[in-house]
Amino acid sequence: MDARQWMLSVEGEVVMRGTDFIIGLSVLFAIYYVLNMKYEPAAESSLEFMQRYVSVFTELFQMVN
Repeated sequence: MDARQWMLSVEGEVVMRGTDFIIGLSVLFAIYYVLNMKYEPAAESSLEFMQRYVSVFTELFQMVN
């Protein structure tokens, strides 16, 4: 694995891998949502902005492809 890849691990097992940055962010936000986790207060505004931006960008990208 290098800096161009991401992975999601659960209890030490890798359950998902990828190279697309936008998909990686989408997975991150989905995990926060599914597990009903709260963002760290210091990063909350930035992460909420990115969450909204990534979801809109992902929808537009899917429409084009």
